[in-house]
Amino acid sequence: MPSSYGRIVKWDKFEERDKRNMKSEGKYNKNSRSNLNRSSERSDKCDFTPKSLKLPKGWGTYKSPIGSVIEGTQFLPFKTPLHNSYFALHGTRLPPEATFRPQDLIEHCKKKNINLGLIIDLTSTNRYYDKYEFIKKKIRHYKLPCSGHEIHQNEPKALEFIQIVHEFLSDRKNREKIIGVHCTHGLNRTGYMICRYMTDVLGISARNATEAFEKARGYPMVRIQYKEHLYLLEEEKNNQKNCDHKVETIEDDSDNGECSKKLGSLTLSKDEEQLNEY
Repeated sequence: MPSSYGRIVKWDKFEERDKRNMKSEGKYNKNSRSNLNRSSERSDKCDFTPKSLKLPKGWGTYKSPIGSVIEGTQFLPFKTPLHNSYFALHGTRLPPEATFRPQDLIEHCKKKNINLGLIIDLTSTNRYYDKYEFIKKKIRHYKLPCSGHEIHQNEPKALEFIQIVHEFLSDRKNREKIIGVHCTHGLNRTGYMICRYMTDVLGISARNATEAFEKARGYPMVRIQYKEHLYLLEEEKNNQKNCDHKVETIEDDSDNGECSKKLGSLTLSKDEEQLNEY
């Protein structure tokens, strides 16, 4: 799997904007790498007990819990795994094949020879599973809670996602590892965040990014506003490039005009000299 690290460009711009946005929310830690490390820390003495065993709305609708690694990236999208307790309680409502727990994801990755190194959890709750199930298998876990329906309106979250991916891939030992990303269904918030990285960092068009994501996940993104926002950002970026190009063209034309005037002046001077000889 080719690493996307080599294609990360102009990171300082993202980092500066992220610092500004995170400071405004009181969430930015100057030692950003420790921020990623801290997200994986947990006391072994604590037992995980879900506060509620209510099934996430629409969770059972998506029969395929895990997608495939998106072509040209190191992202693996999937819906949120659930703790064993959910299936013990809702066993009559869910067929055995619907079971999807952290250990099922880990086993799937082993069978598919997927070297899962990091999971980014975009859900707004901690009740679905025990992240330590991943951490004890040497899979790092980062919690980035994002509200549904409005993630495209929260630019600091998108920049934080990009920053976490960058930090992880910056470590040589992680350059061939896969990054798992999930929200409740592994579809809308997951798709938007992954596509933002694909468009902003990898330089992939919004259309190609969304198509690649949907192909890998196996379902289309439902939140049309997320797609529209990706297209809008791309249009704004292209417009800015066109404006910059026009400015450069005008400056070049201006320089050429000055040169023409100077050359014209020199030519006239030679003609005048010739006339003076006669």
